[in-house]
Amino acid sequence: MIKRYLLIFMLLFFSCNLKNNNYLLRKGTGKLHEIIFVVDSNLWDSETGMIIKNNFFTDIEGLPQKEKLFKLIQINHKDFSSIYKTHKNIILVSLDDRVSSFYKDKWSINQLYFELFQKNISDLNNYLKSNLKKIKLKIIEENFRRNFEKISTNSNKKIEKKISSNYKIKMAVPDGYKIAEEKEDFFWIRKDYPKENIISNIYFNTINFKNINQLSKHNLIFLRDSIGAIHIKGNNENSHMTTETLYDPIYSKFNNNPFDIKIIGLWTMKNGFMGGPFSSRALLSFDSKKLIYVEGFLYSPNKSKREYLFDLNTVIKNIQVN
Repeated sequence: MIKRYLLIFMLLFFSCNLKNNNYLLRKGTGKLHEIIFVVDSNLWDSETGMIIKNNFFTDIEGLPQKEKLFKLIQINHKDFSSIYKTHKNIILVSLDDRVSSFYKDKWSINQLYFELFQKNISDLNNYLKSNLKKIKLKIIEENFRRNFEKISTNSNKKIEKKISSNYKIKMAVPDGYKIAEEKEDFFWIRKDYPKENIISNIYFNTINFKNINQLSKHNLIFLRDSIGAIHIKGNNENSHMTTETLYDPIYSKFNNNPFDIKIIGLWTMKNGFMGGPFSSRALLSFDSKKLIYVEGFLYSPNKSKREYLFDLNTVIKNIQVN
């Protein structure tokens, strides 16, 4: 009787997992910023490949030196073996009369797989021009989701609880970050990588919200410079963080919300020699009485900044107010 119940349980367990298919899937391979393009060399080296590269081989905004958002890996169809099929991001392009398709978790967990087909080269190029931007945005959003899932799994729950309790802000704190400064209206955490000479920082500041003019580009830059002058000091006398004026910060609405603003730019140390990129967001508290300015800024001289800045942007993007 026990064996019979055990057999029934096992059958139910496996049937449920077969339905969602994830039980049989492997963990995705490759880095988030890598995209496998399964497209034959004759197309890759033609106008088709140029259309693809123009859409995906773009620079990361707000960096002091050029760095690409994605790494593109081209392979021919005949070489598309199982070693590539578990990659996180795959785009297959071909001349074919089949219908273009999108698959989630086709060969691995959290995988995006696109099949883009058209019968002739003219239709294929026009199709790519019309659809690659949407595909790129979908990959970007999925990368943020994947990265947030990764950060949240090993995040610092103790600091998160303190932030939620004292400031009514829900924020994932990546593993390894420590509190640098804590005030009634200001909270700063940082992670040092001494061997690489890299420092990642996240801070937020709260002030009373009076009107929407506080969310203008000029006023938010003035606010961040005021915060830097008070809290972010350099090693030299009268040295503090300020906004780099040689690079005009990029100002935009976050999720098209006029009360939720994103700014990307460069910071520098006044009367000092440090500098780097920053990414910030200004949003309102749940009761709309407070303006919350949250920023991630990075010090990484002569090093690749893509992965570190991506982590900062992931945290900022997923902040919620309680």
